[in-house]
Order: sequence, then structure tokens, then C-alpha cells
Amino acid sequence: MPIVVAFILASPFYTSDRFAKFNLGTSMPVGLGRLRKVGSSLYSYFAGRAAIKPRRASEFILYAARALEKRMYKIVSSVLISLILCFSGTALSQTLNEVRAAFRAKDCETARNGLLSLAKSGNAKAQELLGWAYQKGDCVAKDTQQSIAWLRESAEQGNAAAQTGLGYIYRDGNGVTKDQDEAVNWFRKSAEQNDPLGQYGLGLEYEQGYGVPEDAQQALVWYNKAAQQGVVAAKEHADKLLAKEQAKLSK
Repeated sequence: MPIVVAFILASPFYTSDRFAKFNLGTSMPVGLGRLRKVGSSLYSYFAGRAAIKPRRASEFILYAARALEKRMYKIVSSVLISLILCFSGTALSQTLNEVRAAFRAKDCETARNGLLSLAKSGNAKAQELLGWAYQKGDCVAKDTQQSIAWLRESAEQGNAAAQTGLGYIYRDGNGVTKDQDEAVNWFRKSAEQNDPLGQYGLGLEYEQGYGVPEDAQQALVWYNKAAQQGVVAAKEHADKLLAKEQAKLSK
């Protein structure tokens, strides 16, 4: 019994309701030889309580050791993953800020290399910024196809700004064949995330009947949403469209 008490006190992961099911967690791996030495004492304590009853104490100890190994692996893995996500998120944010500073300072080599590295690692914001850099020829050679490719990578991760950008690119045919269905698709995705320029773009499509049936009421809905977030052009379009609709009713 003293050995059992020692195991309990040594375990930082001990919980009484699970101890009977071989919860032998310790702060470090326990040698199998040491486990065998205390096998009889442990077996006598657990034999009447454990959910699974091995035929011999040695079988019990082997089962317990395997359970401990799996449990410790899960615990350590969870902790490490959490720490990695925490610190990598901070590092990525800081690096993106440094990249932006490099663009402002016209340090193109630092800006280009940093942005490419982040974009290739899957950072959606970096992919969006790289897309615009290729669109404008900012610290990279202007390349519409590369621009669209990186904006799409970002948009497919749910980045509303990249989705809006693709919407306007397909609406206006900027480097691609005009495709109003594709424009509406991306405008809708960003508008539903409350992106004001995406809402404005979707309003334009509904007013003009591009990619969707012409619908003044839907156009006004999306114009008003965008206008409430400060898009002046959306307010102007909404006012003109409303006046136009009211004129129709007065005839």
C-alpha cells in the first residue's frame, strides 16, 4: 500500500475516478523493470477494481505501461501543438508587419522574400498582399496571372478582401475573360462576411443583372449594407436606384 500511495502522490495527472483504469501517469517514463518489482502490490490493490482483469500481475503491468505510454504521448503532443500554434501565430504576425514596413521603406528584396515565404507557408493575408503586389508590379514584376493565382489561394482560405478582389477582376475582365458568374460567386462570399466592397460589388451585379437576374430590391439591400459601412459610391447608387424605382411607381 505505501507503494501505491507513492505512485498517487507522484502523478500530476491523477484523478481518482480514472485511477482504477490504470491511470499511472507520472512526470517521466517509468522503467518496466521497476514496474515489475511493484507489480504484486499494485495488482493486489487494483485486481478487484479494474475494468479489465489480467490473469497475472505481469500482464497487468504491461497493460498499464502501454496505457501510460499512449496517454503521456497524447498529453505531451497536445501541449506541444498548442505551444507551436501560439508562438508561430505571433511570429507570423510580426513577420508580416516587418514585410509591410519593408514595402513602405521600398526595401524590395526584404519585402519580396518575406512575402513569398509567408505566402508559400499558407498565410492567407500574405497571399492576398502578394496577389496585389503582382497586380501593381510592386517590388515584383507585374504579372496578372500570378496575381490571380495568389488572390485565389487566399480567397479559398476565406479571406474576404481577396474574394472581393477576385470579384472585381472577373467583373471587369482584368487579365482574364469577363465572367460575371464568377464575379457574383466571389462577391457573394465576401459580402456574406460583411465586407463592404464585396457588398457594393454584389449590389452592382443585381442592379445591372450581371451573373444574376436583375433585381432592384436586392441591389438596394446590398448597397445599403455597404453604405452603412462608409462606401460613398454605394450610397450614391442606392439613392439613384431608389429614385428610379419610385419614378416607375409614380407613372
